[in-house]
Amino acid sequence: MSLKDSPEYYHEVLKRIPPRAVPAFEDEAMQARVWGRRWGVYNDVGPLKMVLVHRPGDEIRVMTGDKYDPAIEALIDDEQQWYYRDEKAPDLGKMQAEHDAMVAALRREGTEVITVDGAATDPKAMYTRDNAIAVSGGAIICRMGPVGAKPGQGRRGEETYVTRKLAEIGMPILRTIHATGLFEGGSFCWLNEHTALAGLSYRQNEEGARQIAEVLAAQGARLHTIDLAGYAMHIDGQLVMVDQDLALINISRVPWRLLDTLKELKIKWVEVHHADNPRVANVLAVRPGKVLLAINNGDGTAERLVDHGIEVVPIDYSECQKNGGGIHCSTAPLQGVMPWTSRPPSTCSARCSGKCSAPRSRPRCSRRRKRSALSPSHVGPARRRRRNSWPRWSRRFPSRQRGPPPPPLPSTSIWSISPRKVIGSRPCAPGNRPFTQPRSASRLERRWSCSRSADSRVGR
Repeated sequence: MSLKDSPEYYHEVLKRIPPRAVPAFEDEAMQARVWGRRWGVYNDVGPLKMVLVHRPGDEIRVMTGDKYDPAIEALIDDEQQWYYRDEKAPDLGKMQAEHDAMVAALRREGTEVITVDGAATDPKAMYTRDNAIAVSGGAIICRMGPVGAKPGQGRRGEETYVTRKLAEIGMPILRTIHATGLFEGGSFCWLNEHTALAGLSYRQNEEGARQIAEVLAAQGARLHTIDLAGYAMHIDGQLVMVDQDLALINISRVPWRLLDTLKELKIKWVEVHHADNPRVANVLAVRPGKVLLAINNGDGTAERLVDHGIEVVPIDYSECQKNGGGIHCSTAPLQGVMPWTSRPPSTCSARCSGKCSAPRSRPRCSRRRKRSALSPSHVGPARRRRRNSWPRWSRRFPSRQRGPPPPPLPSTSIWSISPRKVIGSRPCAPGNRPFTQPRSASRLERRWSCSRSADSRVGR
């Protein structure tokens, strides 16, 4: 009997076509080969390459003045499941102008803006953040809570439009929250590349968080959960990351357990100014150390951020904000720049005199290594082992320790100089002056300059 006629023929053929589980689905080369680019985000501070938005349209007109309820001092429709925090109908033209200004600010940062449609009777469709969560390699489609009396009313169903758009642009969907799970993307944030946070409330339940945790666990990330107070909906009303190790928090709404978690992760925080509207916390980081902030809520928080080296781009978002969400809510990140798994080495100062001024987490400078190498007897056993081993910034990532250590980057690298010094000396964009002043200006001068420029922009 020939091989072709034998039972082994099928197996012998397939031996020549082995499957390959590695590289992993999230691998950059594999993503580019299969999906055209590397999708997903890896932290909440950018740099953002692509976001999903929905421009307010005629669906806003369903919110009419006759729906005003004096008991809650807002427009509300229990059947269609929407509310608007005002006693009169929204100004659609002003909402569109504010949204366009936000989109223009994103495009000035080089961010690609993708627009998604929505139901004609869903005035909340502009808050795209809640419909999808971007993780490494793709997106998790959420399951919205509010359900109207008829299809197209309430937020349930927004997921359909977002799913179609992601399929259209070719973004992988890793999971859709299903069964009895509820989760909205505004209650999810990345604390760093390996740690995420979910706020549980009456709009996010444990089943939804469990499904998200499964996806993250397969990627080597973990999910922390906290309970939100009262009827608070999302975590982005209490905490938003503004830099890789800095968060903006509303201290009156953040549980103490979360503060302990931030300390463990060595994340510092800036508290919302007591004189500002608490909604000011809903900022959007477009890259590390630069945020878009709704200046209509007050400028005290913006000044605090500036004092911590954060560049603030002020935007008036007052009319859109009455619909229940802010700048952060109005954007759904789809793609971000992959951060360094480990911080690249920096060049040492020319005046180090054998004592490198770089942080201990970076490799020792060449001058110090050369000096130590002159006489090994001058270096103790612990120092000698440390000198000959991989630098500390790579020890947490054993997979990157194969082969010789990577060479230092050129002096023009963003990591070779202080990012906050770069922020302080960066020229301002015409017509969109951020809350930054040269480092030569005193702290008081920067504070008053920020306050006056903010008032002039919003017509105070």
